[in-house]
Amino acid sequence: MERDKPQGLPDCLKCLHYKLTWEPAYPHCCGVFGIKSQTIPAREVFLATGRHCPVFHGKPS
Repeated sequence: MERDKPQGLPDCLKCLHYKLTWEPAYPHCCGVFGIKSQTIPAREVFLATGRHCPVFHGKPS
C-alpha cells in the first residue's frame, strides 16, 4: 500500500469527532487529536502513524 494513497480510511464526515473550522487553509478538524488540515484528519493520522484512525466513532442516525 502506498503511504500517500491509503486505502480503507474511515469517513471523517461520518465521525462524531469531525468538525469544520472557519480557517479556509485548514477547514477539517479532529476534536480528539486536535488536527487541523487541508485534507480529512484520518489521512493525516495514517500518514503520521501508518495506521488507520483508532478513535473513529460514527455519528448517531
